[in-house]
Amino acid sequence: MISSPVTTMEEMFERAEGHWLVLKYDGVPGVRLDARVLDRILAHDDNLVLSIDGFVLELPLLSGPTAARNIAQDLALFTRTAPITRVEAYDDAKRRLELTRRGRTENGALVLFVGDKDVYASADWIYIGDVRVCSIEELIDRAEQGKAIQMGGHVVRAAIVLLLLAAKRRAIEDPAVLSRRIREYERSASRE
Repeated sequence: MISSPVTTMEEMFERAEGHWLVLKYDGVPGVRLDARVLDRILAHDDNLVLSIDGFVLELPLLSGPTAARNIAQDLALFTRTAPITRVEAYDDAKRRLELTRRGRTENGALVLFVGDKDVYASADWIYIGDVRVCSIEELIDRAEQGKAIQMGGHVVRAAIVLLLLAAKRRAIEDPAVLSRRIREYERSASRE
């Protein structure tokens, strides 16, 4: 498990907005992570524990343990292991099933943003928008040291970008399991 330290900022917020984890600190553009890419999200003390395909990141929050619990509770509804109870999660599961049927994965596209720029990974590089910011090797080194990386003039915790790599490398989902989860939602929705 990698832990990513953070310094105290004067004005900030850490919260769930729909299916997004939003981290905004004074003077730094907000970072948004799509919780639908996560397998699980839990709160542990004042940390969020984020899991993708066996990769686990413990993300400290400045807002404290109550905020961590609330964020984890709000975003858990959108994770891949949660029962499908919302239309948004249902639509996302159907989209992922179609990708699975085509033998494709999401490859981590459009799951992490800094400000209004998406963060993505090629085979060897990390980009924010169209700007190449560091090698994957450098990203991993900085994350293991608990450091940040400069991304297009913005500072981002390197460890959170590792979630993008985990999503990109995720194995194709089991279509039988995904189909079962979709059918369960459809049955429960038809009873309402």
